Amino acid sequence: MALDPLFWEIVKTPENVTEALSFRLFGAWTCQGPAWSEAQISEDGEAEDIAVRVLDWANIQASDPPIPFDVRALAKFIEDQAEQQGHRGAWLAELVTLFALAGRLDEARAACVAAIGRGESGRYTVGTKSWPELALEWISAQQKS
Repeated sequence: MALDPLFWEIVKTPENVTEALSFRLFGAWTCQGPAWSEAQISEDGEAEDIAVRVLDWANIQASDPPIPFDVRALAKFIEDQAEQQGHRGAWLAELVTLFALAGRLDEARAACVAAIGRGESGRYTVGTKSWPELALEWISAQQKS
């Protein structure tokens, strides 16, 4: 959840942070990483019943096995998923935003420079600027302050 506000700051749409929480799931300008795991959860019953099933599943996922929330492990996971799926640049925005959120601006910069070298836009373009170009501008501004 912390990725979206930073992503919106980078793409110069900080007003998106005031959108409904559902916008993070269904919005066109969101920063979604690959799924850790998925489940089919029955939608039978009342909303409270469904919520209990979802929370029970989420608690199991968060505890057994433990999910590695180490930034380097998550970044490696994102890179591995992109390579396995055959579209390396598909997770560029998530990877760069993750590095930036963790304060690893040199790694974020390196990922952007490499993507530009490969001709990747990172799925997002604002005006004439690609995602890695926007991210490099944001990174430079952060490093100056």
